Amino acid sequence: MIGDELPEIDKLPKLPPLVEDYIHFADADILKHVLIQAVGRWDEINEEVPI
Repeated sequence: MIGDELPEIDKLPKLPPLVEDYIHFADADILKHVLIQAVGRWDEINEEVPI
């Protein structure tokens, strides 16, 4: 959730190459959209299955 500590970078799952390329070549608007979607889904998952 927003404000929680982030996991260590080594413990994050590896993104598929297609997703890495999408993020790498994205402009600011696309990155903003991706981050908003990711945070929203992370919050939903935490509400359904508390860690």
